[in-house]
Order: sequence, then C-alpha cells, then structure tokens
Amino acid sequence: MEARKKLWEKEDLDIENEENDSCRRTGGSVLGQIHLDMAKYHEIQRFTKPEQEGYDKEAALFHLRHAADCGNLDAIITMARVALQLPHDVLTDLTLDETIETTDIGLDYMHSVCLL
Repeated sequence: MEARKKLWEKEDLDIENEENDSCRRTGGSVLGQIHLDMAKYHEIQRFTKPEQEGYDKEAALFHLRHAADCGNLDAIITMARVALQLPHDVLTDLTLDETIETTDIGLDYMHSVCLL
C-alpha cells in the first residue's frame, strides 16, 4: 500500500511538472489567452453596435499584440504572420504596412517562437 501511494505521488508530481513545463514552453498564460480571445471577439463583432460596419481593428490588434507579449503561442505565431504579410487564421483581414520595422517585428516574433 505504501509503495503504491509513493508511486501515485511520484506520478502526480511528474504530471504537475509536465504541465508546468508545457505552460512555460507554450506561454500558457491565462492573461494571454484572454487577450487572444478578446481579439477573436472583436473579429466576430461582439463589441460593435448593430449599425456599425466592421470591427475595431486597432483594438483587435492591441489584444493580439498583448496576447503575444504574454507568451501565448498562437498569438505569437499570428503576430509574426501578420507582420510578415503571410496568411493567418486570426484577424484574417488585418494587414500592417510592409516596412522594415514590421518585418523586424515579424522576425522577432518568429525568433521567439523558435526559442519556446
């Protein structure tokens, strides 16, 4: 019985360590996920008035950028793809001006993904 209990405790500890390591690698920040969700909500026009056309792209980009800065993997990849003028799944109609600065930003985000 004691051996089983120790084995279960070790398995629980291993699972917790794997979850913590996974969160660290993928940026499992709750705040980051909330910002990403807010960007998606802007895209589906949850915050627009019925008579208004389109959504607030500036606010959506704000939330996407903050989600990426919080370490959310999906947001980092999306920000990199937006900045590098590549197709992306979130905020599909959002584009940034093609400048050296935005290219550098996109490459920085891609580099941060590689380090995860």
